[in-house]
Amino acid sequence: MIGSRGSLWGTQYLLNEIYGGRRKVAITERQISTRAYSDSDEPSIRRAAEEQYYDKFSEFSKADIQIIMLGERIVGWFYCFVPDNSIYHGQIFIFVFPEYRRKGIGALVYHRAVKRFLSVGCGWWTSYPASQPADLFVCALGFGRLSTNIYLEHDGRIYPCCEDGIRMCRADDYPAALDIWTREYAAMHARIGMSVSERKLSDAERREEYNDFLNNIRNSFVLERDGALIGFGSLFGDNSGIGALAVDGRYVGQGCGTRLAAFLTNECIRRGCSVPCLYCESENKNALHIYRKIGYREVSRETTAMNFG
Repeated sequence: MIGSRGSLWGTQYLLNEIYGGRRKVAITERQISTRAYSDSDEPSIRRAAEEQYYDKFSEFSKADIQIIMLGERIVGWFYCFVPDNSIYHGQIFIFVFPEYRRKGIGALVYHRAVKRFLSVGCGWWTSYPASQPADLFVCALGFGRLSTNIYLEHDGRIYPCCEDGIRMCRADDYPAALDIWTREYAAMHARIGMSVSERKLSDAERREEYNDFLNNIRNSFVLERDGALIGFGSLFGDNSGIGALAVDGRYVGQGCGTRLAAFLTNECIRRGCSVPCLYCESENKNALHIYRKIGYREVSRETTAMNFG
């Protein structure tokens, strides 16, 4: 499942090349242990972490954070979200205290996380490098092309748009909505130079995916034209912003994306959200143009690296 580029040996070799031979692998797997995070660990993490990494630590659910130990010493922490099934992707973020870097600790912890991902059939996972050395590190671990997600917030004003043909999803919309989403998601990544491989889901996984669709159906909407479903979009579960949006490629350039994005944003506001938000990849220029046109502005950026098992 993990090729030589993603193997522990390959990681050590590549990191040695990256750092010009200065790196010494001095830590073995037996020396490293991990344990659950407790509130008493927070002062140590705050003292050791650079500001951007402490901000990241504060964002994560503490239930998914593990402390990295070298003997009795805390040498770092990592966030590892392992999905309940293979439909969703895993997430990994590793922070090793500066004085313990370039010793192979991050690579050892990463490969333990990979075993957990693979044990539940998780086929891909993401990480969030926050510096150039971190970019090099995740590439050495076998991650693919880095992408940058832009976090945008709306000005909170209703954007006038035609809502004809937009309605809440029904259960029987599922096949067409899923087809548009998966097809256009892959096409968008192909346009910006990213390859997204999709494996065939089992019957049990498809049933679970369908149940997730039904559970979020109140937050999901479709755009129809002449009786055909040509667009799909959904809100985050707490109505705080746009979670998904896709338009059939045959209708791109006809204002459908703008109408659907404006409707979803207005729906957030109508449901009580004062500042709707969303995430968009920096190279998805068409979507960014639409979002900015209807009142969104960039707040922050975050690099994401993807590894497809």
